[in-house]
Amino acid sequence: RYANQDAPAYDASRYADRYQAAVDTVEKPVLLSTSQRRVVLDALLDDLGTIGITPSILAVDDQHVHLLARFGKYLIRPTVGRLKSTATRRLRDRGFEGKRVWGKGCHMRSLADERAYETAFAYVRKHQDNGAVIHIGQMNTD
Repeated sequence: RYANQDAPAYDASRYADRYQAAVDTVEKPVLLSTSQRRVVLDALLDDLGTIGITPSILAVDDQHVHLLARFGKYLIRPTVGRLKSTATRRLRDRGFEGKRVWGKGCHMRSLADERAYETAFAYVRKHQDNGAVIHIGQMNTD
């Protein structure tokens, strides 16, 4: 302890039950098989095409998705919500019976310049090395 050198040290075992109760309330992440990843990829590409968004790159990993695209007139959060719903429906149509597939919300970031775009593109592409299924579309650096 920094504030009081004479105070007793923290004893994690006193809180083990509370910690375990908290862990038990958190849902385990859904891990998508390779075939399920392909279903999600196809669903996302179909819906992106329907609304007119061309992805630069799209990667579907076992438990998360990366999309690099220009959203134009569309607000990102509602559009991502739509895409998540589309992918979930497609998975369920193919027999998926698990609980909620996606976490709430999304992490979005606008990229400042071409270098940031190229870095993000390379980062997303690298997910293929770890089993993600990817779609490489049109580079949009302008």
